[in-house]
Amino acid sequence: MQAHILKFIRDIRSSYWFVPSVMVVAAIVLATVTDRIDAHVGSEFLAEIPWLYQNQPAGARAVLSAIATSMIGVAGVTFSMTIVTVSFAASNIGPRLISNFMRDTGNQVTLGTFIATFVYCLLVLRTVTDASGESTSAYVPHISLLVALAMALLSVSNLIYFIHHIPESINVARIAYLIGSDLRSSMTELFPSEVGQPSESEVDADDQFGPIFREDSRAVRSKRDGYLQVVNDDKLMAIASEKDIVVRIEYRPGDFALADSVLAYAHPAVRVDDSIADELTDCFILGSKRTGTQNAMFLVDQLVEIMMRALSPGVNDPFTAVGCLDWLQSAMAIVVQRREPGFNRHDDDGNLR
Repeated sequence: MQAHILKFIRDIRSSYWFVPSVMVVAAIVLATVTDRIDAHVGSEFLAEIPWLYQNQPAGARAVLSAIATSMIGVAGVTFSMTIVTVSFAASNIGPRLISNFMRDTGNQVTLGTFIATFVYCLLVLRTVTDASGESTSAYVPHISLLVALAMALLSVSNLIYFIHHIPESINVARIAYLIGSDLRSSMTELFPSEVGQPSESEVDADDQFGPIFREDSRAVRSKRDGYLQVVNDDKLMAIASEKDIVVRIEYRPGDFALADSVLAYAHPAVRVDDSIADELTDCFILGSKRTGTQNAMFLVDQLVEIMMRALSPGVNDPFTAVGCLDWLQSAMAIVVQRREPGFNRHDDDGNLR
């Protein structure tokens, strides 16, 4: 997968606006669809359903207004509760865990449900009209009103879930479990049994191409300051194989790179023009903070931070520290079962790349 796409997906997951925005757009589409259905079906179907009755415009407005007002109020309360939770986590567990709470799908969906219900009710409310003389008849979108009531019931269910979810989300044992699970997944992804095409003997590029390897290479430089978040190794291998060059990577994910610093060397320099150098540079994605996308040590640092805070005199919680050690042990057990990957990567033809 492209490095830019990986970073975009990571940023979207860590944002608190994407899921609510998608749900609001869905609510707008749903309001349009149900309004068209109401205009086509009318209210005759109500006579065939005993437990439904025909609403008047005043009653429909009151119901929709009550739902919209309550939903936007509850949305403000849930947002405040989320901010309090994030503040608690930052001060007591560690500021690097804020992104974990921002990435929580339950919080995003809960906020999106309330806002989407509010927007839906507003859009349906504008379609309710009173009879004005003989020219205009009263119009009540009965199907849209039923959908609004169903969304209100769904929002109430979401509120019950959210009240349960907030205390659970600041449970230190659960936080350690989630980080430990991410660490195990990262170890499994980064340390498979066979990584690329390793060689039997590890020969340094300087030894194979001579001590002037760097002098005969084209420097691939960073365009900005930041932490290296993602390296698109598949694209690097494809470029190296296509152009018949060798790329020596100087940074690993999690390292901080200064602007104009050398991210990699491409050898020989005569085969690397400006366009190829730009393609190689685009394989290195930098950001404002470390992430655990390709950096397992970032997740290890999170567990260690929780453990050290738990052992501080102000907290003195050895059980949390032991739990963090257990999850570290679980991740290390995956690594020791893998063959240590070599530094050199070869293409399918056995050429050093």
